[in-house]
Amino acid sequence: MKVQEHNEMRWRTLLNVIGPGILFAGSAIGGSHLVQSTRAGALYGFKLLLIILLVNVFKYPFFQFAYRYTAATGESVLKGYRRLGRWALVVFFLVSFITSGINSAGVLLVTAGLAGFFFNITLHPFIISAGLLLIILMILLYGHYGWLDRIMKIMVVLLSISTTIAFTAALHK
Repeated sequence: MKVQEHNEMRWRTLLNVIGPGILFAGSAIGGSHLVQSTRAGALYGFKLLLIILLVNVFKYPFFQFAYRYTAATGESVLKGYRRLGRWALVVFFLVSFITSGINSAGVLLVTAGLAGFFFNITLHPFIISAGLLLIILMILLYGHYGWLDRIMKIMVVLLSISTTIAFTAALHK
């Protein structure tokens, strides 16, 4: 096996292993991250940095709970909620349904605004949002998980790079 082929296989293996983590990171990026965090940064600069760090420290256990519960019990978190009572499962689904709808609409609207700005599209943001949603649905229907996996990896890498560049540029100001 050539060195180049070996290195390529190592990269593919690495990407396959971290794929679920990247998908989770991509799905964890919501409306608050794209809209309110950007706005807060513009208004307050680094004054909120300590609060951001504290929020992430306190948020971490909630993300870990689902994985640890599943690993310890061998059952899903939904089954755990069900064991608490039907009310816990209903509350979980209601909160998830409401927040996912609000976050999806917010992210889609912000994305439509950015797409309109960067590509000089003068259509109403609702029309741009509908077009973006149609593109996303076509990707999911045609490419299934494989395309979603690849696109999310690219998007998370691009977001990470652009965030690092913006942060570095802000430090120099």
